[in-house]
Amino acid sequence: MMIRITALALASSLAILAVACESAPPPTDLTIDPAASYDGPPIRGAVASGHHTLSIVVPTGGWELLGEWIERRFRDNRLFVTLVRPNPEETHTQALTQFDVTPGVRADEPLAVYVRIVDYGAQPNDARFVLAEAIAPVRD
Repeated sequence: MMIRITALALASSLAILAVACESAPPPTDLTIDPAASYDGPPIRGAVASGHHTLSIVVPTGGWELLGEWIERRFRDNRLFVTLVRPNPEETHTQALTQFDVTPGVRADEPLAVYVRIVDYGAQPNDARFVLAEAIAPVRD
């Protein structure tokens, strides 16, 4: 069971970053590893104004969300997100940090979220995307 995190409980230590997917250029490599299982930061899906929204909660400061790309296909939407781990040479806050992602996909459409996590300084294309969350359509 995933622990529910509220902004009120973490107000002093929670940084919120809203990201709009249409602004990012497509990654050069969208290779998916279908056999791998996701073991990264928790992803929580929600609906706001009739669209899917996602929250990715990382364990410390220093993480980066490099960008994301939405791939729209017939009866299928795939969101690709790259997370970069903090620089191990630097000191980072020991507080949860939340990235809010609004991919622009209507809630009545399915959304598959693929994430790749790379070490600081590594090339993102060295890592493959892994299915992190499959969100079913929400019907009114």
